[in-house]
Amino acid sequence: MATATTELPPAAELPRPRTLLVGTSLALAGVAMYFAAIMGIYALERQEALRSGSEWFSPGTVQVAPGVVMWFTVLLSVVTMQWAVYALARNIRVQAYLALLLTLMFGGAVINQTSFYLTDIGLGIGESTASAMLFTVVGSFLALLMVAMLAVMLTSVRALIGQYSSQRTDGVVAASMIWYLMVAVYTGLWLLIFVTK
Repeated sequence: MATATTELPPAAELPRPRTLLVGTSLALAGVAMYFAAIMGIYALERQEALRSGSEWFSPGTVQVAPGVVMWFTVLLSVVTMQWAVYALARNIRVQAYLALLLTLMFGGAVINQTSFYLTDIGLGIGESTASAMLFTVVGSFLALLMVAMLAVMLTSVRALIGQYSSQRTDGVVAASMIWYLMVAVYTGLWLLIFVTK
């Protein structure tokens, strides 16, 4: 008696472990600790200068208005970044591309605003402890912003060639996590430098 052999369908693909998101979270924790440290050093140096009776910045050097404009710009970028995640998770690709492009535009606007402001205040980097700390904190923020923009650009290219879709959104979610940390860092920087002066 012959037995009939039946082929089973191929096994379902195993769910991917979220290694990209875990790795991004760990890296961002390190970046957040770095910014907490340099902002803490900035606040400590300012407090020591004020306690000794010297002024940190001369009156009128650091103005609130440019910082507020940049803060609202990064807040708007949170909306567009989340829009990109939402649209790509639902395969609304044109909206996802538009949202990623707008997010990059907001990032470029913040770089432009920051460079103009640093030129406008007329401080030299080594002029005083206050100016050195200002350029250290703001320069570190600009480096983080550029990394976030690079992540969004790479995500945009990979989405355009079809590597990210509703079934695979880890890349765009990781880029959004970097972007949200950048916005949180700028919020702390804005409060520390522009509001409390």
